Amino acid sequence: MEEVKPLLHVKPRTYVRRWWVLCYFSLACMFTTCSWNSWGPITESVKYGFGWGDSVIADILNIGRLAMFLCIIPLSYLLDTKGIRHGMVTSNALLLVGYVLRCLINQTTSTWPALLGQFMIGCGNVIGYSGPSAMSVVWFPHNERATATSIAVMSTYIGLGVAYVINPLLVSTPIFGQEATPYRNVSHRGRINYTDHDLSLAANNGSISNVVLNKNTIQEETMTLMYIETGITAVFVLVGIVLVPNAPPTPPSHSANAARMAYTKVFLHLIRKKLDGLGLLVS
Repeated sequence: MEEVKPLLHVKPRTYVRRWWVLCYFSLACMFTTCSWNSWGPITESVKYGFGWGDSVIADILNIGRLAMFLCIIPLSYLLDTKGIRHGMVTSNALLLVGYVLRCLINQTTSTWPALLGQFMIGCGNVIGYSGPSAMSVVWFPHNERATATSIAVMSTYIGLGVAYVINPLLVSTPIFGQEATPYRNVSHRGRINYTDHDLSLAANNGSISNVVLNKNTIQEETMTLMYIETGITAVFVLVGIVLVPNAPPTPPSHSANAARMAYTKVFLHLIRKKLDGLGLLVS
């Protein structure tokens, strides 16, 4: 992309804290994609624990992707104009809102907390995919830029894989069993008594139904997972505000301090080049 201003003549300098920024950024991206993928590895558990169908879980996953599509340009613009710190804090704040909403799934039979929460998480997940290159340009010199970018990019995909390991360990799989509905004998005191003969009659008359024996356990463990994710995200927000600088005092390279074309000029330039290539542009 053509630069509209000459590079500033500043002697480049690198800082040790760049590795701290890379570590924070990579861990945040890994956790973001890990929690974005919360429902996939425990699909069977939440289906029977909360009574969700396959279509509901598919809708939850798809609405997160839709949110990423809608927010990629606004959040990328924020990242370019305000810097990596503001972008990460905004991203983690959106994630925190999404996780708080997901903590309400046990308060209602409706699925709106899960859907709206996943939408907010999808919005915050944009930085994990658009931010690695911006972070490496701001903080790393030319000879380290490819390494820093690859570490940050790989962390997003590692997070997806970690979810398939951690989440099933925290949330139990459904255990199915049979429940008999026995005949009721009412005693002279009005109490209902179940006898072995009643249970035998129930079994012989087909009044046995398959049920999930650990439904309550699944719900409790799922909510524990939601609370853990919410707490970790709150820590990321706090650390980003307090400890993560926006940019080093001195850029690591001359290109890091270069002035770039504005977004509107970029789009107009691309449209003009496209029309010119098709022969539709008249001078």
